[in-house]
Amino acid sequence: MIQHAASLAISGISFPESNNRNPISTRHDKTIVHLIAVSLCCLLALFLPGKIVAQSTASVLTNRISKTWRMQNLEETNKPAANDQVAGEFILALHADYTVEQGMYPDGLIKGTWSVDEQNRMVSVRDNETGIIYKMKIVKLTDHELVLQEQSATSNLTIYYKEK
Repeated sequence: MIQHAASLAISGISFPESNNRNPISTRHDKTIVHLIAVSLCCLLALFLPGKIVAQSTASVLTNRISKTWRMQNLEETNKPAANDQVAGEFILALHADYTVEQGMYPDGLIKGTWSVDEQNRMVSVRDNETGIIYKMKIVKLTDHELVLQEQSATSNLTIYYKEK
């Protein structure tokens, strides 16, 4: 009886009750309810927007790094490499759709794409114009600060950003 009530609540379809307990008709009722439930789930999945599903899979690291950053300082082997005025004009805009704009704002922005390796805390930025991929280690990431270290054999470059 409880199964019948649950079946009615789930499917919204009523089945006539009978006094004789025929196991074949009970199995048939359960099969119909299961078919209806599966069909409803499939229809629901078809009509859900794909973008909602994709947004829910974004990592915490991706969500935290996706913003516009303004360069504060640039160091190479613990020596300042850029003056403060030039550093303050350089931005790195990591958008949630994995596109990036980097360069001097507003007229020198170069477009590209980016990706993040959460396990190794690495961010890769691909320059669309040159095709070069820059791989950088995420040394520090807070709500308002990002520190990246370039991962090339020829350079020990650390870049300090603040949220714009």
